[in-house]
Amino acid sequence: MVLEAGIICLDNSEWSRNGDYSPNRLEAQKEAITLIANGRMGANRENSNGLIAMGGKYPDVLVTLSPSEGKIITALDKINITGKVNILSSIRIAQLGLKNRQNRNQHQRIIVFVGSPVETEKSELMKCAQILKKNNIALDIISFGEIHENEEILSDFINAVNNNNNSHYIEIPPGYNISDRIISCPFLFSGEEGDSFPQMASGGGDDDFDGLAMVLRMSALEAEEQKKKQLDEAKKASLANMDVDSNNDESPNKNDNEEEEEEYDDDDDEAMQIALAMSLQSNNNSEDNKEEPKEEAMEDDEDDEEEEEEDDDEAMQIALAMSLQSNNNSEDKNEPEEDEEEAAPPPAFSLQKKEPEKKKASDEVQDAIESNPDFLNSVFADLPGVDPNSLVDSLKKENKKDDDKSDN
Repeated sequence: MVLEAGIICLDNSEWSRNGDYSPNRLEAQKEAITLIANGRMGANRENSNGLIAMGGKYPDVLVTLSPSEGKIITALDKINITGKVNILSSIRIAQLGLKNRQNRNQHQRIIVFVGSPVETEKSELMKCAQILKKNNIALDIISFGEIHENEEILSDFINAVNNNNNSHYIEIPPGYNISDRIISCPFLFSGEEGDSFPQMASGGGDDDFDGLAMVLRMSALEAEEQKKKQLDEAKKASLANMDVDSNNDESPNKNDNEEEEEEYDDDDDEAMQIALAMSLQSNNNSEDNKEEPKEEAMEDDEDDEEEEEEDDDEAMQIALAMSLQSNNNSEDKNEPEEDEEEAAPPPAFSLQKKEPEKKKASDEVQDAIESNPDFLNSVFADLPGVDPNSLVDSLKKENKKDDDKSDN
């Protein structure tokens, strides 16, 4: 078996969306690349493989040269459809990768899948072909999809690179399975020429070829299934972890919310109790305040009435005392009058004598008032609506009127 280092270039341009190869061009390439990686590692465990995605603005090196086919299978799941393919740049990057291989005894090979129109100038491809041939790098191109458009330029490119029949151009028409067709190309697996892979591997006949092809395909399918199972398990585990984390995050939140609700309920109860107590207290205070002014007003009224009654009583007593005093004086003065009346012969004369006596009594009252005005003020000051000064003035006016009448 030939010891080789090979880099596989995959076409993940927008053209790879087409479904003329089941299930589409991109998935058909992935299946074929998985089969090639497994076959090359089965042919010689010291072989190494790399992977480049040619779609997009720049080619993307997904896997550098590695003896592990698992890296190739893992990288295939990360490939997305994007942009256009630049075959020339992808081949030059693959050439640099092969130049930096660790084992210098490994032969160099580049395997290119082309499923979109080639837009690179033919002259540029011819220059690249001369470099590849000079460095003894084998080139295999698997053309599918746009076969008729790329046939001329790609076949000329392979003929320019070919050195001792180490490079190949393979066409796969639409409707065929790419994996089934590349099994009949043993150079993709072992790097050696021959009519069929079984003859190159073991020198067997057609039965051996069919059995080995089936084994290779089954191994590729099993690898894909295992990888899918691993991915599914990883997804389930991640989802389970996320659920557990979310539950753990929610449970303290729920407990906190319940505690907060309980605290809020307690606070609300306390607030309600305080509010009720304050309302009752305010009502009691308002009633007390209302009753107190009423009671005070009633007490004030009662005090005023009692004071007025006392004042009235004092005034009545004073008035009675004055009236009694005036009666006594009048009786004392009337005793000589009665004697004089008995002596007086006609009644008219007696009447004339009484009038001056009355005048004398009023004059005495007036003289008493004028001589002792403080007494009069003390008597009538407590009576409501009575002005002692006005009373004195009115008495003086009446006395003057009486004097005027007596003069006349």
